[in-house]
Amino acid sequence: MSTSFRPLWLAVPAVLLLAGCGNAAEVAIGEPAEIANGTLTVTEVRQGTAQDVEVLDLEDLQQHTPYFVRYQVAFEEGTPENEQNLSTALWDGEATGGEISPVWVQQLGDVFPCNGVAEVTAGRGEGCQLLMVEPGETLEAVEYAGRARWPVNGS
Repeated sequence: MSTSFRPLWLAVPAVLLLAGCGNAAEVAIGEPAEIANGTLTVTEVRQGTAQDVEVLDLEDLQQHTPYFVRYQVAFEEGTPENEQNLSTALWDGEATGGEISPVWVQQLGDVFPCNGVAEVTAGRGEGCQLLMVEPGETLEAVEYAGRARWPVNGS
């Protein structure tokens, strides 16, 4: 009996966090930044292709360019397990123009390699956030919760 898995996804509109606007600490890729309940380190930002995300069937974002943001997170000791996650709605960034759409993907099976925080063990985990950038635009920086900004390619 063969069971096929289909990932669930949800495109989240870009959110302006007015409270954090302009206050994000600028850090280099590979350097940690303070978040509400620990530290977050963006370890890699890679531009993808339409073929990389075709399994998701992103009708509204078909012409957009995917960017894969790989990261490590370390939660503070004592952070309850139900708070050991990163909200897709808090990922944002800057592009040469247009909006950025964070996409939440829940992996079912081994279908898609970028699905938020992977397993958290002893308060630490690694993950991947998918960001979609409008056609013809380039991602210049990644931000999380208005607290940290990681320039991409020296932006």
